[in-house]
Amino acid sequence: MRWAGVAALAVLLTLPAVLNSYAVTIFILIFFYGFLGQAWNIVGGYAGQLSAGHAAFVGVGGYTAAMLSIEAGLMPWVGMFVGAALAALLGAIIGYLGFRFGLRGFYFVLLTVAFAEICRIAVSNIDALGGPLGLYITFTGDPRQFQFRDGRVYYYIALALMLSATATAWAIERRRFGIYLAAIREDEAAAEALGVNALKYKMLAMVVSSFLTGLGGTFYAFYLFSLQPNTLFGIPLSVEIIIRPIVGGAGTLLGPILGSFILTPLAELSRLYLGQGGLHGAHLIAYGVLLIGVVLFLPEGAYPRLRRVLQRSRLAPVSGPSHPKGCPQERSRVAPVSGHLRSEPGSRPPLQKTLLVARGLSKRFGGLQAVAGLDLAVEHGEMLGLIGPNGAGKTTVFNLLSGFLTPDAGEVSFRDRALVGLPPHAICRLGLARTFQLVRPFPRMSVLENVRVGALARHPQALEARARARDVVERVGLGARAHVTAGTLTLAERKRLELGRALATEPTLLLLDEVMAGLNPTEIEPIIRLIRGIHASGVSILLIEHNMRAVMALSQRIVVLSFGEKIAEGTPADIANHPKVVEAYLGDEYVRAAPA
Repeated sequence: MRWAGVAALAVLLTLPAVLNSYAVTIFILIFFYGFLGQAWNIVGGYAGQLSAGHAAFVGVGGYTAAMLSIEAGLMPWVGMFVGAALAALLGAIIGYLGFRFGLRGFYFVLLTVAFAEICRIAVSNIDALGGPLGLYITFTGDPRQFQFRDGRVYYYIALALMLSATATAWAIERRRFGIYLAAIREDEAAAEALGVNALKYKMLAMVVSSFLTGLGGTFYAFYLFSLQPNTLFGIPLSVEIIIRPIVGGAGTLLGPILGSFILTPLAELSRLYLGQGGLHGAHLIAYGVLLIGVVLFLPEGAYPRLRRVLQRSRLAPVSGPSHPKGCPQERSRVAPVSGHLRSEPGSRPPLQKTLLVARGLSKRFGGLQAVAGLDLAVEHGEMLGLIGPNGAGKTTVFNLLSGFLTPDAGEVSFRDRALVGLPPHAICRLGLARTFQLVRPFPRMSVLENVRVGALARHPQALEARARARDVVERVGLGARAHVTAGTLTLAERKRLELGRALATEPTLLLLDEVMAGLNPTEIEPIIRLIRGIHASGVSILLIEHNMRAVMALSQRIVVLSFGEKIAEGTPADIANHPKVVEAYLGDEYVRAAPA
C-alpha cells in the first residue's frame, strides 16, 4: 500500500503536463473537495459529530482573507491563517455550546445549520462585505496575492491542501486523539467510563476541523475571485462537503478522497452531458440515483468495501488450522490470571484502610426514591457483594459512585478524595472503573482496539497502550479473538471484553454490574475464576449479581438493598439467614437449598 501511494502521488504530480485545461480544472475540484471532506471527516467521521453547516467555516476563512487583502493590504498567504484561526475560534464556540450542553444527533445538526444561517444573514446585511451581491476580487495575476495566470499552479496548491489534511488525519488516527474519537463515536458513555474526556476531545476535533476548513476558504475566494453569501453559507455547499466522506467512507483515512474522486467528476460530467438540450436538472437526478445506490448497497462507504475486498484477496491463499466461532477449542482457551487464588474465597482478609465511603447517599427520579440514605464502605482488598431485587437501586448506586449521576444528597469519597461533582472520566483516572449491566462494546472496533481505549488511561503512548491491551486481552481469555470486530462477539465474549476494558484502566476498585447475567452455567464458571484471579492480584471489587451462588462464593461481605434502602449487611452466612433478606429477596426455597 505504501508503494501504491507513492506511485499514485507520482502520477498526480505529472498529470498537468499531459492534461488539457478542462481536465486540470476537474482535478482541482477533486482535490479541493477532497480537502474539505477530509477536514469535515475529523469531526464528522472520526468523532461522529454531524456538523451540517460546515460550509460556514469556508465562508469565514474566505471573507476574512479577502477583506484583509482588499482593506489592509495583507497578503492572502498570511490572511488565510488569520481566517482559519477565526474559523477555529467560531468552531470552538459552536462546539462548546453543543457539546457542553449535551446536544447530539439532530440537535447538533440544527445548531450547526443555525450557525451557518446566522452567518449568511449577517454577511448579506453588511455593505462592507458586499451585501447580498457578494464580494468580487480583481484579478492581477500577482502570485503574492494568491493569483496565478497558469491554472496548473492552483492544481498543485489544491493537491497540497488535500495531502496536508490527509496527513493531519493520519497523525490523529494513530495517536490517542484518534483512538478516543473513535470510542466517542461508538459509545460516548462507555468511553467516559474508560477515562476519556469526551468534551475535551470533541472540542479538539471541532477546532482542528474548523481551522482546516477555514484554510480552504482562501483558496475558494482566490480561485473563483468572488464570494456570495448565499453560496458560501448555504446548505448545498455543506452537503457537497459532507457527502464525499459519506460516499467514500466516513471515519476512514482515504474515504473522503475516494468519495471526491467518485462524485466530483460525476457531478461535472452529468452537468455537461445531461444538463443540456432542455434537460435542465437531469444531472441532479443522476446524482441522486447514485447517492441512493450508495446508501442502499454501500452504507459504510466505498473505501471500507474496497479494503475488505483487497484483504480477502490477500488472505485467500493462506491455509492453516482455524477454529470456528464458538468451537470447544476456542472456548476452552482461557488465559491464566496473575495472582494466587485464595483457598477460602469467602473469608475476609485483614483490612488495612477504607477505600471507598458513601454516606447518606440519596437519589430520586420524580416520584421514585431510587436510593435513600445509603451508607456504604469498601475496604482495601475486599470483595463486597451488592444484592437486592430488581428495582432495588443497585445500578443507580453504581452510577452515583462512578459519576454518571449526581446524588441529591450525601457524599462519596474514594481514597480520601470527594467524588461528587467529578465527571466519569476523572473518577476512572483516580482508579475506580466499572462495567455496565447491558454490555456496551465499541461494535465497529476490534477486541484489541476496545481494550486499548482503556489502556490509554494509564499509558498515553499508543504503542505502549496496545502492548498493555494485548496482555489484558489474553488475561480475560480473548486472545484468539483479539482482531475480531466486537460487534460479532457472543454474549459471553462481550462480558469478558467489558471486564477487560475496565481492567485495562488498572483500577484500584472495580465495580462489576451483573457480569454473569444471561450466561449459562458452563460460561459462568470461567468468569468466577477470572474474577477471583483479578481480586487475588490486588484489585478491590464491588459486585452486583443476581446469581446468588456466585455472590455467596465470591463475596467476603454482602450489602442488601430493597427499594433503595439498605436492609442488611454482613457475611454471606449472615445474609443467607437474615429474616428481612429472606422475605424481600432470597425466599425460603434458597435458605432450605443453601449448604450448611
